[in-house]
Parts: sequence; structure tokens; C-alpha cells
Amino acid sequence: MRKWLRCPAALLLFAFAGLFCLWDAAAPDRAFSDLENRYLAQPPDFSLRSFLDGSFCPDYEEYLDDQFVLRDSWISLKAASETALGKQENNGVVAGEDGYLFDKRLALDAEQLEKNTAALSAFLAGYEGDASVMIVPSSYQVLQDKVPAGLPNVDQAAGIASLYDSLDHAVLIDACAALEPHAEEEIYYRTDHHWTTLGAYYGYEAYCLARGLEPVALESLTPHEVPDFYGTYYSRAKLRSARSDTIVYYDVPVLSMEADLESYPGLYWESQWQRRDKYAAFLYGNHGLTVIRSAREAQGEPKRLLVFKDSFANCLAPFLTANYDEITVIDLRYFQMSVQDYLDAHSFDDVLILYNYLNFADDTALYRLNR
Repeated sequence: MRKWLRCPAALLLFAFAGLFCLWDAAAPDRAFSDLENRYLAQPPDFSLRSFLDGSFCPDYEEYLDDQFVLRDSWISLKAASETALGKQENNGVVAGEDGYLFDKRLALDAEQLEKNTAALSAFLAGYEGDASVMIVPSSYQVLQDKVPAGLPNVDQAAGIASLYDSLDHAVLIDACAALEPHAEEEIYYRTDHHWTTLGAYYGYEAYCLARGLEPVALESLTPHEVPDFYGTYYSRAKLRSARSDTIVYYDVPVLSMEADLESYPGLYWESQWQRRDKYAAFLYGNHGLTVIRSAREAQGEPKRLLVFKDSFANCLAPFLTANYDEITVIDLRYFQMSVQDYLDAHSFDDVLILYNYLNFADDTALYRLNR
């Protein structure tokens, strides 16, 4: 005991570590991180099989990392210290010109991309109706002038072209060509991975052109602005050079909207505009099944569209109400039914598959297209 008293610093260190471990063990698990804008890992189920095949330990390590006590504070402290040292990169996000933040994405999971490409190709080959595919590049691909020089990111334009070359039985919409002429406009958020509503409108225009539809004129819609939006890039990097974004959305009247069998008053979650994750206001966030009935004047038989999507479609869908009487939106990550059974029970005039390229490459639910 006297030896320990001669080393008070070591004694305090061990006491602090012990108390911290007890605090970490006693702290309740969190489901969602507002700071990182993502769901956190939960305790994995233990089994002898998962332990022996090596799958349990990585899952448990991810759980410990996500649930570490004061995680948000440590992330903020790390970002602040690296900014103070002049570093303009943190957690896979790099700072560019004019306050833009970008993904640092040096490689893709080639095996997962191959699986997803095969799943999409099989769906298109088996679907008898009209289908369109729009794969949207991330901001760094289009806003080249604002990306740090020499950043060796994945070439998404080449990746999308390669993907399109492998697909048949679909109308392929070139989102790169639709967006690049507008690179000087605010078509992507500075602090978030999504395109802005303006960027989504240019994607919508390209879809209408490919399908022979008349796009609604943007100037005919009433805009609303929501300032002080800090998105996913900012949540990951917390770089002080970041500048807040302004979200723009438009008045779009609808007859009804249902998401996972619950009715909602319109297309926008108004109270969400006041919260951190403002982008979730579009279509009330991500749901497995959303059905929108538009208020447009019906012309003969109702025209129906089915959209398979990630969150990039959430701010584009409102524009589609000008061209369709009913829009069904399926997010395969949360859709609990059989897609093939659903298609057998419902008929659609058009089908649109809309994903961001990086999301498409990473997605682990696309196999459900053929279930």
C-alpha cells in the first residue's frame, strides 16, 4: 500500500480507469446518435457457431465502439483537436472549397457491388413492364472544382457507366449529364451527402425527358426555406470550416400520404425542420412502404408509379405528383413484404429505381428485389 502511495498519479489513473469502466458498463445503450445521424450497433446475439466462425467478435467490437460512454463528446473533442492542428479531414470527410465537405472514398466493396448489380439486372430481366434506372453521383463527382486537388476518390461516373453497360430491359437515365451543367448552382448540400431539392429537380427533369413526360415548372411552385441545416458530413467530421446549409422545399398539394399504413398530413414533417436531422422532414423520413395520392386532375385511368429508392428520392418524389396520380415508394431496407408478391397484387404504369451510387454499392437489401 505504501508503494502505491508513493505513486499517486498511477493510483489516480487506475481509480479513474476503474470508475470509467463501471460507468461504461452501467450506462444504458443508445439506439440513435443525433450527432452522427445514424443508428448505433446493439448487442449481438451470442451463439457458439458465431463465436467459432469469427463473426461474433467483430460485431461485439462494433457494439462496444458505438456504445462507449460519452462517445459524442470524444468525437467532438477529436474533431476540435484535429482542426486546431490544421487538419482538414476527419472520419472519412474532407474539407473543400467554399465550405463544402466531401466523402473520402478510396474504394468500394467490389463483392457487394457485384451482388447488387446482379440483383438489379435479374429484377429488370424478370419485370414485364416499363422500368427506369437513375443512379445519382455523390457531390465530389460533380463539384470537381471544389474538391481538394489530388483526392484519389472512386470514379463514380465510370462506375455508373459500367453499371449501366451491364443492364438491359430498362431506360437508363444519366444523372451525371443532368447535373454537371449546373455544377455552379447549389445542387448538393455543403454539409450533407444528399443532393439539394434543386439538384433533385434536375434529376426529375431528366426522368421526365426520358419518359416523355412534361415536368412541372419550378417557378410555378411556392418555395420555403429552412436555414441552419448541418447534415451528415458535418455530423461525422465536425470541421469548424463548415458552413450551414439552407433547405428549400415546395408546396405540393396531395390528397393523402400513407407510410407503413399510417396516415400523414402532407409530404413534409413540419416539426422536423426545427430538429437536427432536417432532411428527414421529406416524406417523414425513410419507411418501408409509402403511398402518395396526388391532387392533380385525373386524365382517364389513374397513372401509377412505383419507386425503389434510398433517401435521395425523398426530395424528388414531391415533383412526381405532377405526373402521376399515385406514387408508391419502397425502401428495401425497411420493406417487410415480398416484392414479387406485392407486384403480383398491384399494377403500375412505370417503375423507377433511384439510388445514389455509393449507397447502391453498399446496400445489403437489394437482393429483396427478387424475393
